[in-house]
Amino acid sequence: MRSGAVRAGGALTAALALSSYAAPLPVPVPDRFAPRSTPRTPSPTGMARPPFGSTAPEADTAGSAQAARLINTARVLDALPGAGRPFGFAGLADDFDRAQTCLAAAAWYEAGDDPAGERAVIQVVLNRVRHPIYPATVCGVVFQGAHLRTGCQFTFTCDGALARRPGQAAWQRARALAAAALHGAVDPTVGEATHYHADYVYPYWAPGLVKLARVGAHIFYRFPWRARGRSAAELSRTEPAVTQVAFLGSGAEHDADADAALALGTPQPDGAPPVALFAPAVAVPAARMAAPPGAMVLALDPVSPPGRWAMEALSRCAGKADCQVLGWTSAAATLRERPAFVFIRNAAARAEIALWDCARTVRADPRQCMPRDAAALGRLLAVQGPGQGHGKEGISP
Repeated sequence: MRSGAVRAGGALTAALALSSYAAPLPVPVPDRFAPRSTPRTPSPTGMARPPFGSTAPEADTAGSAQAARLINTARVLDALPGAGRPFGFAGLADDFDRAQTCLAAAAWYEAGDDPAGERAVIQVVLNRVRHPIYPATVCGVVFQGAHLRTGCQFTFTCDGALARRPGQAAWQRARALAAAALHGAVDPTVGEATHYHADYVYPYWAPGLVKLARVGAHIFYRFPWRARGRSAAELSRTEPAVTQVAFLGSGAEHDADADAALALGTPQPDGAPPVALFAPAVAVPAARMAAPPGAMVLALDPVSPPGRWAMEALSRCAGKADCQVLGWTSAAATLRERPAFVFIRNAAARAEIALWDCARTVRADPRQCMPRDAAALGRLLAVQGPGQGHGKEGISP
């Protein structure tokens, strides 16, 4: 979802497909419902619209993070979230473990190590399991549409985020929240919600839903109608074995490091700010930076996890053999200061590079940091520009 949540950012794209699980039917779009608080904005001409509920970049109608926040702030809540129904998992131990793993993965990858956000994501997943238009299993709901680039319902299942691993303590916390919900714990903050998105986007499907709540930077909705939910007898007791999260397991084999949280700049459990794993470079401002010919300038959302910037760059560069994207987190800084993020694809050099300004964004791997000064960065962009091969300033992927 999408960006479904208060989530930590992802890595570069990875194709994901379900194992032992048939591809689900797409979620129907309730176009018959009139817009509620704001008008529906049409999708750009000629662009295939992602499935209903997807928060892929193509689903956004606001055009910018600033515009989306204005729309989301102006739209008031339509109804109370409702009480929500307790969920009682009735499968065998192995099926419970699979459901717990899928549910905990959705919570951590979508919300990060934030209990309020994780509980909200978990509630949405279980509300969908009971809803007749969604798969009747936890893993089926979480991985619905994961085989499609813009069709996944929970963005972490198709944007490469699963290349990261949670730290052991964070993973155990997510599993504990998932187990509690499978045994009947309810999050009344979001109640009956079946959808959510971050406040820096406004998906085309949002106007047709009932706005219920806000948790952090994320907004929650339900369908306008109240369908009869599945009874306990109608819920599947057999959870599919999803290979994408099998490596997570109970968490006993995890390293007790916080690399993922540190790399993404998320707070540690004690609330302290992230600690850099290496000495960040000191930014050297440039008087004014000229974008290389053909490079795209991208407005980055400063609230979005930095890994999302790479996913947005990949989306912009889709189908291009050579591509450069330079991103800034403020309009005032664009082309005047050092970029916050750079993405380079060079077909001749067979290179694909994502670099962050590590003076502002902590990365666990120093190879992901752009050069310290503007001159070195300019040389890198020139050497790795369209049609150029490796030079002495080149960086291997």
